[in-house]
Amino acid sequence: MRKTGFQKRHPRVGGDGLFYPQEHAMQQTPEQAAAPDPRPPGIHPAAYVLAGISFIPLLGLPFGLAAVIWGLVCRRKRGGKIAALIGAAGMFCTIGVYGALFYFGLQQRGGVYDELRVRLAQTQLATLVQSVEFYKLQHGAYPESLPALQAAQPDTPLFIYDPSDIRATPRLFHYERAGADHYYLRSVGADNIPFTADDILPPTDTAGGKIGLLKEKARP
Repeated sequence: MRKTGFQKRHPRVGGDGLFYPQEHAMQQTPEQAAAPDPRPPGIHPAAYVLAGISFIPLLGLPFGLAAVIWGLVCRRKRGGKIAALIGAAGMFCTIGVYGALFYFGLQQRGGVYDELRVRLAQTQLATLVQSVEFYKLQHGAYPESLPALQAAQPDTPLFIYDPSDIRATPRLFHYERAGADHYYLRSVGADNIPFTADDILPPTDTAGGKIGLLKEKARP
């Protein structure tokens, strides 16, 4: 009987009575082996490293930005969009943390930093009292204003703005001359009105009248 090029293959019967397919049936053809992988290539693992570093507060911002740009450029690769999302999440995390610190530390009234702002204002007011008194020794009269005092001492660092004020526009300490020999100096507090209960006064001792600072408003 003549054998043809194609012969019917029967499954092989094993010793355990089970049928096994021919071994070559499980092998790939050369065409199948050479077929390309339908999945796109994956993004470089370094992109995930940058995205992970982005969660470090402040320091991670540039790394997060780099991960986002890398992920968007390679968005057609596997994991590109994921790396971009992780990097963006890290950046938003840093922004959220520092935004909360800014609000609770500088904007919120009644927060934990209010007392620190009051102490800083008192320290600066005490320094200004010394500078005002020194100005009178040099010029024979008290300065007309705090900017005039600052201009007269260009080599001395003077802080004439109120640190307890949390508004965007800086506010000068309240300075007011009272005749030729006295003056008022204070922070006007949250209500922005001088000579009210929330004013912050210099801790300087005015007993004995040795200096011209007045802490209470003189009655007419």
